[in-house]
Amino acid sequence: TQVALDFGAAGSVPFDTLPNGEPQTFEVSPARTSANITLEVRKWQTKPGTGGNIGIDNIYLKAKRSPAFYAAVKPMLNIGALVSYPKGKGGIVLCNVLFKSSEAVPENADKKVAILATILRNLKAPFAGGKTIIAGSRLTYAPVDISSKANQYRNDQGWFGDNQFTFADLPNGKHVFAGVDYDVYNSATSPVPTVVMLGGSGISRNLPDAVTGIPVHRKADALFFLQAARLDTRRSADDIKNDRHYEMSDYVVHYADGQTVKVPVYAEIDVDDYHQISPAALPGAQLAWSEPYAGTPYASAAYSMQWNNPRPNVVIDSIDLTYGPDRRGVPALLAITAATAQ
Repeated sequence: TQVALDFGAAGSVPFDTLPNGEPQTFEVSPARTSANITLEVRKWQTKPGTGGNIGIDNIYLKAKRSPAFYAAVKPMLNIGALVSYPKGKGGIVLCNVLFKSSEAVPENADKKVAILATILRNLKAPFAGGKTIIAGSRLTYAPVDISSKANQYRNDQGWFGDNQFTFADLPNGKHVFAGVDYDVYNSATSPVPTVVMLGGSGISRNLPDAVTGIPVHRKADALFFLQAARLDTRRSADDIKNDRHYEMSDYVVHYADGQTVKVPVYAEIDVDDYHQISPAALPGAQLAWSEPYAGTPYASAAYSMQWNNPRPNVVIDSIDLTYGPDRRGVPALLAITAATAQ
């Protein structure tokens, strides 16, 4: 029912809080500065049977800045790790990300590279050092032909069963999506399936739970997957708070020497629903294509997901698309591109 902020020599400021679990905002008046600030829980109510535990999920301290500051500094995150400094006709971007020679959690290395790659791509300044693979930089692209395994239509003949929200407007042929050269399959002579999709509730054409043997027959430093999905179950607030990931589907890469490797696709991390009110990039994938659905608040959403090949010197024979252990919806594969670093 009461907290306080202790600013050291600048004094302590108490705030009476409502014990209802809702976010609350308080003004520090007068505003003050301090190198160290201590948050103190001073008063509380104990609910019977709870053991008396008191918790605060988050505290945000908002700094008061002058108009001159905001003219010269543009925070890109509320934690200050990414900051833009406009300078004349150009500017400087601070990317305060610590790159290490080795990570305790290996996937953090890819996440950090993705952050840097996104910044550089937005600056139209692609960069690649050594064998680092960054979409839109010094890569040679080789689109993979998925036509022999395509089993579903992108228009109202199929897709996810909703005639109002299809991918009929997705550009056919060779196009650049999220910095990657893709070749979106379409037959100019007859209406044939153009996308690889798995079966599920409401999906026409009695599709299977796995599509195997999409031919590749080449080496690659990385593969890029242009994909979409119908998400039937979204993460709860508790799932998001505890960073739970759900493996909706998998790509299984088959090498010419008989070895395989699984490439998991996590719902809401690597792919999201095919129609959304505000499509945006994901932690594991770039928003590759989006177009408003006329007369609705929704827009289409296709994503480009990058996978760095751990065995770039071995020929990739084929790729399978299968369901993962967490069946959160229905995946759709629109195109694949193999890439090699120049």
